[in-house]
Amino acid sequence: MHTTKRWRARQVALFSALCLAATAAASATASPAGNPPAATPVSAQMANTDEEFDGVEAQVAASMEGNGVTEAEARHLVELQDAQVFFAEEVGGQYSDTVGGFSLDVHTGTLHVRITPSFANKAEVDAIAAKHGIDITYDEAPWSIAELDAVAASINAEFSTEGVAATPDYETSTMLVSAPDQATADRVESRISSLSETQAANASGGNQTQTNSGASNGASIPVSTTIEDLADMPEDKCTDRFHCGGPLRSGISMTVPDGVCSIGFTATAADGSRWAFTAGHCGGRNSMTAHGEQRIGPIRQSFDYRHQSGYPGLDLARARIANSYWLSWPRRGVIFHPGSPDNLGRVTGFISINASYIKGHSVCLGGINVSSSPCGTISGFRNGLVAVKGYDACGGDSGGPWTRNVSGVRLLYGVHSGSDKDCYRNNASKYSYFTPMPLIRTYWNRTLGQQMTIDLG
Repeated sequence: MHTTKRWRARQVALFSALCLAATAAASATASPAGNPPAATPVSAQMANTDEEFDGVEAQVAASMEGNGVTEAEARHLVELQDAQVFFAEEVGGQYSDTVGGFSLDVHTGTLHVRITPSFANKAEVDAIAAKHGIDITYDEAPWSIAELDAVAASINAEFSTEGVAATPDYETSTMLVSAPDQATADRVESRISSLSETQAANASGGNQTQTNSGASNGASIPVSTTIEDLADMPEDKCTDRFHCGGPLRSGISMTVPDGVCSIGFTATAADGSRWAFTAGHCGGRNSMTAHGEQRIGPIRQSFDYRHQSGYPGLDLARARIANSYWLSWPRRGVIFHPGSPDNLGRVTGFISINASYIKGHSVCLGGINVSSSPCGTISGFRNGLVAVKGYDACGGDSGGPWTRNVSGVRLLYGVHSGSDKDCYRNNASKYSYFTPMPLIRTYWNRTLGQQMTIDLG
């Protein structure tokens, strides 16, 4: 297949439309005031800045290390990744009842679409793949994305006070479960078996011989269990300070009463209020935040899955931007440029479904302790967090954005939560972890009482 930059403008427009459609669907009472401002033409200087901030070489190196591929294969993967993510967002959203997920052949770049027996949309999916310019093939899957997500949501709700996290592995149709002890893990596995039967019965209308699912053969969703106390997951904070003028942007420092973290992204609420997001463990409610000598505003909501229940993997805090200095800057949806602080990168979209976190895809951290864009490869989920292999973040990186950018197409993947504590940075055997964007949006749609729109540049 052939991949060029010609499709990127089309993909940016499509993905922005998908993001805005997903946001609008989340709240039927959305106010026009919650929509981001209309995009303005991008200058040649901005485009060149984005090219410099792509981190393509870092992504290629991370792909070679994490996927065990040649440089040519890694470059091919990096070139294809945006199109594959756009495809996964579209197909995984439209056909979640019969599509089970996606997996990547890291040597050829072919994306495998996992489908259940009742899948009947091959022509439509083939057309979507052709539109995005990617090669796909089909594999059988016993469970659909919707079935896996439903079981995970039930487990996380039922065991919300017991330190349990359940997340689907869409590549293997397995449920990844973290539990504090074996007895709890056994109870969770038994409940997953029961829920699997319920999902199968629902899919078949009560006729087990016509179901999509593996339960038609008496099987339940396989479970992979890790015995781990969520409170033991590491976090990254430090006591350094950094200074950067407006506009307020992703990847710069946010001081809190007991340390320094990073800003992940900004958003605008339906009432017009503006917010900066970081990790929940960085500060509690009413903690005052600042950047340099300028206050940002107080944290109004904070959630840390290590100490709170109900949303496994959620490590998020939102601070009201209350300082007129920051509010006076019209530019939004921008990200810090490590090599040239006076220039700005742009956040142009975000991941909206968990199935789009495809193992082997590259992603880069924008925390305060990096001088470039350090990258790793997605290795799956752990405790509801996305695990990134090949990069060990440092103190102060908490709350920073994990993104992926090629030729100005910058997608927001999530907010940094913790790492392997040793601050090795690029290291093939180390991991970092971030809260995924779908979980963040699910949380605020349920708890804020009004729509929140991620600022896009």
